Amino acid sequence: MRAILDSQEQGVSGADRRRARLAILLCVAIFAIVLALEGCGPARPSNVPGDSVFVPGMVGWWQRCSYDPKLDADHCQIFNAGGKVLYDGLFLPYDGGKPAQESELTIDGSRLLRDRIMSVLRMAAS
Repeated sequence: MRAILDSQEQGVSGADRRRARLAILLCVAIFAIVLALEGCGPARPSNVPGDSVFVPGMVGWWQRCSYDPKLDADHCQIFNAGGKVLYDGLFLPYDGGKPAQESELTIDGSRLLRDRIMSVLRMAAS
C-alpha cells in the first residue's frame, strides 16, 4: 500500500502539496469564520422595529418589509446601523409584476453574508 502512495506522490512536488494544504486550511478557516458570525450583528437601535433584520456587508443596515393588502404593495423600511431611517416607503417590482406576499418577504442576513463569502471564494478559485 505504501508503495502505491509513494508512486502517486512522485508526480507532485512538495511546493504543490504545501499549496494544496494551505488552500484547504484557508477554506476551513473561512468556513469557521462564517459559522462564528452566523447571527452576529450590532445591537439593534431602540428606534428600529424588533422584527427588523440586520443585513451585513461593508456597510450593514437594518431592514424590514411587510405586504399591505389594502394597497397591494410591499412597504419596506431601511435603517443604517445607527438607526437613522434611510428609506421608508413602497417597494415596487422592477418588472411591473405583482408585489411579494407576506410569506415571500423574508430576509436572512446570515445567508446573505455566507453567500457573499462563497462568491468571493468562487472568484478566487477561478
